[in-house]
Amino acid sequence: MENNNTINAINASISTLPLLLTVNQLAECLCISPSLAYRLCHKKQIRHLHLGKTIRIPREAVAEFLNSALT
Repeated sequence: MENNNTINAINASISTLPLLLTVNQLAECLCISPSLAYRLCHKKQIRHLHLGKTIRIPREAVAEFLNSALT
């Protein structure tokens, strides 16, 4: 039950994020370094998009990543 409350709280806070995050925004959101955020993308541990030379992370991918870390 407590885990469900945590997941619901995460999903509620995720909804305030932009639709697509930059790697720096992801790092800030997860309280990690930008290099670790790039590593998560490079190792395909978080779903992301390549738009030209940039990487964008859908906010739903952030929720999926956090939910998978809790289960």
